[in-house]
Order: sequence, then C-alpha cells, then structure tokens
Amino acid sequence: MVPVRFISETLGFNVDFLGDEGLISITSDDYAQQTAAPTAEPTAEPTAAPTAAPTAEPTVAPTAAPTIEPTAAPANTVTGIWYTKLNNYETRINISASGAFPEYSDFTLSDPDRIVLDLDDCTRDAAVSDTYSINSGCVDAVRVGDHDGTLRIVLDLNAFESYKISRSGDSRILYIDVAGEAVSPSAPTAQPTQKPSDSTSSSTQTTPVPDGTKLIVLDAGHGGKDGGAQGTLDGKTIYEKDLTLSIMTKTQAVLEKNGYTVQVTRSGDTYPELSERAQLANDLGAAAFISIHINAVDNAPSASGTEVYFSELNNSHTFNLTSKQMAENILEEMIDAMGTKNRGVKTANHVVTRSCNMPAVLVEVGFISNEEELRKMCDDSFQNTVAESIAAGIMKSVDDIVMPE
Repeated sequence: MVPVRFISETLGFNVDFLGDEGLISITSDDYAQQTAAPTAEPTAEPTAAPTAAPTAEPTVAPTAAPTIEPTAAPANTVTGIWYTKLNNYETRINISASGAFPEYSDFTLSDPDRIVLDLDDCTRDAAVSDTYSINSGCVDAVRVGDHDGTLRIVLDLNAFESYKISRSGDSRILYIDVAGEAVSPSAPTAQPTQKPSDSTSSSTQTTPVPDGTKLIVLDAGHGGKDGGAQGTLDGKTIYEKDLTLSIMTKTQAVLEKNGYTVQVTRSGDTYPELSERAQLANDLGAAAFISIHINAVDNAPSASGTEVYFSELNNSHTFNLTSKQMAENILEEMIDAMGTKNRGVKTANHVVTRSCNMPAVLVEVGFISNEEELRKMCDDSFQNTVAESIAAGIMKSVDDIVMPE
C-alpha cells in the first residue's frame, strides 16, 4: 500500500487523522483561495427592440388630368353614289350608307337648278368622289362636300319638274328620283374607244344595239396582266383568266344561237379595268350583266361547288327583275346541269356588279384549287355544259326583264 500521507503531502495537501471520528482529513491551503464564489450568471444585455421600419409616407395619387370628352365620330358613312335611268323622263340617284341612313334635310336652289341634301352626323368613304358626271335626263352631275359640319350632296340639274326621296327596305340606300327633261338633251355617250390589243388594255369592240333589244353583257373575269387564281393539273399551271374566257365565249355562242344580242367585255387576253366593264354595260343600256369567274381557296383542296353573287347595292326592281332573282335562276340551272355542290346565292359588293344600272351577277363556276373540279373545268365537253346552263339561267331572267322606256 502507498501511504496516504506520503501521497497527499507530496501533492501539497495537509493530512490530519481524526482519531475520535476515525477519519482522515485532507485539505489544501491553496484550494480555499482558488475556489471563488460562484460566478454570477452574466446579466443578459437587454435585447434592443427592433428599430421600427420608417413609416412610409402615404403615396399621393396623381391628380387625374381633366377628362377631355372625345369628339363624337360620325354615326354613319356614305359608301357609294351611282345613278339608274328609270326611263327617258326619270333618273334615280342612289346613295348608299354603311348603316341605316342618318337624318337629312333637302331643299332646292335655282339659277341654276339644284337639289341639295344635307346629311347630319355623317361622313363619306374615301372612295366617294367629289363629283360624278351623270348626264341622264335632267341630271347633269352630283357633287359631294362638307358644309357647316354636315355632309352636303348637290344634284346639278338642267331644269326639272319634280323629285322625291325614299329609302330601301333596310334604310341603307337613299333614292332620289328626279323627273324632267333636259332643255338641251346631252349628246349620246361616246362608246369606249378601241385600244391597242395588248396585255393591259381592253379589246372590247362595241356593236350597235337595235332599239328594244335586250342586250346581254358577258364578262370573262381577269385577263391580261391579271391571271386571277391558278391551279396545277398534270404539272401544268392553269390560270383562271383562260378558263373564264373559254366558258364565256361558249356562253355567248349559246345565247346568240337562241337569238339574243350579246356584248363581251373582252374577247382575248386583255385586261379592261373593273370600272370599264360595268361602264360598258351602262353605256350600252344593257338588260343584264354576267361576270364569269373560277373560285379558289388556300390550304383547302377539298373545297368545291358553285355559287353566284349579287350586290345589295344593285338589287332594285327597276327592270322588273332583281339581281338576286337572276342569281337564283342561273344557279338553279347550273346545279341541275353540272351536278356540283350548291354553295348558294351570296352577296358581295364587287365593283362589276354594284356599279351596273341593270341586274348584274358574278358566277363562281367551281374551284381551281380542287384538282377534281379543275380537271372537269378544263374539259371542253364540261365547259359546254357550264355554258349552256349559264345561258339557260340568263334567258330565263332576261325574258322577265322590262326595259325602261
């Protein structure tokens, strides 16, 4: 055994034997000095209250700029002006609008004679000209302009007896019927001058029309510089202008064989302007105008069928037959003969139909974008069928027409 005293004193401790108690006391002088009072728990630094975020200044809504009342746009727009010769004594001035016709006031002026029409809250389409030369009956011209915030339309007259104003059923066309004979009848309208036959001019030659004959004007769509729609058949490009000319020529032959007088807008690969085609029919006092076209639609090769268009702007009963009735007659004959899909009678304001003074339609024979229909339309026998059916519809229509005296 290692003595307790030896070890304890070697380590610097004091050793005492407490005999009465049977104990050994081991103490150290340094321990008491080194044993410090219990260290006080460190006082926690007070946690600083979080600094409050600065109160945002309330955003002041910007003062709204004073509202400026927009200037009211005109409620309606005049879209077209044309005339119809009702007879040798009366001329109708037709004025079309984009919607129901606005309120108007009308009055006459003299020295020279004029009829003045002021349209309230109305403007005019960019296509409406400042002046239209009429030279029909006692109406010399129509002028259009602005006057004190209204749209003013003035009819320049060469003496007149009376006039009346009415509206179409949908109130989108205003009719001004002027009665009276010109003091000095205007010289006959000159027939279109024959132009050189090139790719951009008309090769139309006008022929005298016997009095009382119901002249039919046929129009082959496109031509010359305007090839129209195109399709491909057996690697060959087919142009609409060629198909329309061929079908129109055959239609002309059928009509003339049945005793009708026919005038065509083009007889070759030329391009009469659209307005020239309608004007030709007007100048000749035609009974009916028929424009022949071939349809097309992109990315829909299965589209097929036949349809006929007329213009609502030229659908009066002036000739005892409306353009719509003629369209229905022609389409019915075509569907029966050709066996194609009936796409119906439709409306569109094509220049060649809306500008005519007589019943006028535009025929879409079939789709050049449909290979099956294109193949048929390139076939001479099928073209004859098409021509005969168009002619049958025309003859049925023209027989009902009563020409103005």
